[in-house]
Amino acid sequence: MLLVDRKGDLCSYANPHAWEQPLADPARQARRSQLRDQIEVALYTPGSSEGRGRPLSISIVPAGLGRLQDSGERQQIAQFAAMSLGGMMGYKTQGLDLQRIAILKSAIEVLAELHPQTSPTMKQAVALFDEADLYLPAQTKPATKEPFENLLKRSRSAGVGLFLATQSPGDLDYMLRDQISTWYLGKIKEQTALNKLKPMLSEAKTNVAAKLPNQQTGEFYAINNSAVTSLMTDMSLIQAQQVPIEEILTLAEQTTG
Repeated sequence: MLLVDRKGDLCSYANPHAWEQPLADPARQARRSQLRDQIEVALYTPGSSEGRGRPLSISIVPAGLGRLQDSGERQQIAQFAAMSLGGMMGYKTQGLDLQRIAILKSAIEVLAELHPQTSPTMKQAVALFDEADLYLPAQTKPATKEPFENLLKRSRSAGVGLFLATQSPGDLDYMLRDQISTWYLGKIKEQTALNKLKPMLSEAKTNVAAKLPNQQTGEFYAINNSAVTSLMTDMSLIQAQQVPIEEILTLAEQTTG
């Protein structure tokens, strides 16, 4: 399970103190202890100039790129890699920066041909992206958007499941909603978000749109095609609170994985 955390609150899972906070319900305390015994948390972060933290060490050239037979697919993946690398370096998607990104793309393709790595063996996995509206915004096109759209289309066939979470559903691009099989909708009051959800909700057997603004904390509707299920969720066993960057670096050094 991979959690992509932009703000630092999900890093609480790597904090031993978060697992030791007293819970009033003995049953929840037991469930939390059981969960802790069954998982191993490894925290990765870009690190700092002092060499602290622990980076993912992502290769510039995606593994297996040079062995792809489809030239169109190879060029597309090289473009995604170049856009991502350019975004890390502060390049914009206009003017001279577009030329620089094009040069990066060509360099990545050449490197892939010179050093064709073995394609990685994909294991089944699930990834959660918090604040998904920032990766797939409706109004702008950041470097993450096109690769993310491609990921939504192809992840299932590779054995990878995706969870996209957002508290700003009105800012999410719904053009790819057909690629998402199940939706979990909590309290939504914003009219912009409700309007964007209407095409999907119109197929549901229950009038969900009228009920969303009045839902209480922990209440959700699960929608899969036209089937609608009402859910009541429990509070998380770990209280996720934003972890300061200095503490994130320390936790990354201490965790294993």
